[in-house]
Amino acid sequence: KPEVRINQYVMLAFAAYLVLPVINQGLPAIVRIALFLIGMIAYFTTLALTDREGLIESVTVLLLVLLFFALSYFGSFQAATLPAYLYSNVLFWVPFLFIFNKNLTEDKAFRQRMMRFVSVLFLLTAVTTVFGLLRDPMASRYLATGKTELYDLRSYSLQNIGGYGFVYALVLCIPIAICAHRTGKLKGYQLVLVLALFYTCIFKSQYSTAIALSLAGLFAFFLGKGHNVMRTLFIFVSGAIVLYGIWQLLPVIVDWLTSLGKSAGFIAYRLRDTLGVIGSGGIDGLDRVQRANMSVSIFFEHPLAGNLLAIPQQELGGHSSILDTLACMGLLSVPFATFFLISYFCRFISKQVDRLAKPYVLACFVLFLALATVNTVFSSFTIATVLFLLPLGIIPASSIKEQP
Repeated sequence: KPEVRINQYVMLAFAAYLVLPVINQGLPAIVRIALFLIGMIAYFTTLALTDREGLIESVTVLLLVLLFFALSYFGSFQAATLPAYLYSNVLFWVPFLFIFNKNLTEDKAFRQRMMRFVSVLFLLTAVTTVFGLLRDPMASRYLATGKTELYDLRSYSLQNIGGYGFVYALVLCIPIAICAHRTGKLKGYQLVLVLALFYTCIFKSQYSTAIALSLAGLFAFFLGKGHNVMRTLFIFVSGAIVLYGIWQLLPVIVDWLTSLGKSAGFIAYRLRDTLGVIGSGGIDGLDRVQRANMSVSIFFEHPLAGNLLAIPQQELGGHSSILDTLACMGLLSVPFATFFLISYFCRFISKQVDRLAKPYVLACFVLFLALATVNTVFSSFTIATVLFLLPLGIIPASSIKEQP
């Protein structure tokens, strides 16, 4: 049906919108908002004509998302207006809406087209980001500040240079790329080239947390086509040994990074500062730990509704989506988190993700939880394309041939 095709084209258009910085950051704000609204109207109109059950579920999910972020907005200090805040955060959940759409989930050929399309977008943006960082090593760091006028951020976006959200999305892509190789979607040399491009982009972006998580993502190589206790234990023990070794070698690593010059100068500065604080007074002196304590203290003072009932409201730590959410609305956030986890595990992973891909998708989700613990994620909408769209395309060829 033409309405099915239109609905699928709209999903592809949203994927491009969420991945390409030249669109989601480079265009004027009024144009971006107009494109988003037009896309949502076209999506729900065609969904109503093709999948009534999916429409009801999607509208319900969208209303829950809007309620969640409305509560989050009133439970925190926000310089932005409520519509602007909702827009920047709702974008993250657009791909989540797609898992309730049979035009995607039950069309295995289209799921693969979606994966190939999104993969090409990531590869293209990774290349343009690397070239941009070669010209200006601090470009990705400046993009994370949001100070458009001070650093002329739009010029970076028009060059399709990825910032904070794109770089962390690349981190989550690592287990998915390894899975694609294990299931025959990528040949060995292709995997090497893809990982080389991703790690070059991640390293040159100078996000120290992204570098650490990307190294953890390599443990996906130990995942097989199923789970067993010994393999899981081996992965955790190996990871602990590797992390301990890296910790012991940090002073050497800092000296090496310093010798690389400006291209790694910010990472060296952050690591040196971290080592200095820990060496003088424990981890409590670290900025991230202090900010985490700000959100934790709000939650313990007002566990039921967090800042929503606090008089006066207190400033959030602003460096952990999980802790900030608890600080914003306390235990009121638990029903929303429960709904998301049930939908993700019982519907998405259990029923829609192929059996061979499940361990790798779970590894991707673990990296996401780690990121959400130490950084903010909901405004980083590119991450959602990795969580909800890429895994759907990992399907054995025999399974596609069986589809009528």
